[in-house]
Amino acid sequence: MINLLPSKTKQEIRAGRMNVLLLQYNILSLLALVALVGLYFAFFLFLNIAQDAAIATNNKNEAKAQDLISIQKEADEYKENLSTAKKIFEKSTNYTNVVIAITKLVPAGVLLDAITVKDSDIGTPVQFSAHAASAEKAALLKESFQESDLFSNVFLQNISNANESSSTGYPVTFTISAQMNKVAGIW
Repeated sequence: MINLLPSKTKQEIRAGRMNVLLLQYNILSLLALVALVGLYFAFFLFLNIAQDAAIATNNKNEAKAQDLISIQKEADEYKENLSTAKKIFEKSTNYTNVVIAITKLVPAGVLLDAITVKDSDIGTPVQFSAHAASAEKAALLKESFQESDLFSNVFLQNISNANESSSTGYPVTFTISAQMNKVAGIW
């Protein structure tokens, strides 16, 4: 086929095709631009919604944190009180345990007249007056005190034998001297 169209018409046809093609590119570019702007606004709305949700969550968490701060203050105060009580209990003496530990050392056939224990007795000689059924029982008390960690430097003093017809059944009176030691778990 021979092209019999004049060259000016050919140029106009080519220019028309080019214009249609450029118009299509312009329309596609405009549609792409509208899509990008739509995506921008969609992301903008999504981020604003997410920001609002984050702010609301942050406000709730701050309110909870304020509640927890007061609870934390109470816990710290309670912990401090426990620490103070522990210090007090560590410095205090449980005299009941000390007296019970001493009475466990007393063998059968021996009676202690009195047990008086105070903090100033630790590390110093303390004298116990006692009665025993026999001199051997008094010696048993001395041995029991010596074997104990509660006492050191144990000595029998002033042993006297009252008449055998004593109505108490404990005719031997004596004094025992011993240095009291502070033993963990007892004091």
